[in-house]
Amino acid sequence: MIAKEHVEEFKKIVVEEYGCDLSYEKAEIIANGLVDYFDLLAKTYHQSKIKKII
Repeated sequence: MIAKEHVEEFKKIVVEEYGCDLSYEKAEIIANGLVDYFDLLAKTYHQSKIKKII
């Protein structure tokens, strides 16, 4: 779960970059999805590095 301050910052970025004002709930869902996605990428990358070492 993302801190409230980070969700608010994400909302500001979306407005500045895309001109779309999201509700807090939608911004929280999208931000959490992005964090989960990049967490999965990091885990996959880390596992691939471990397999190359072994």
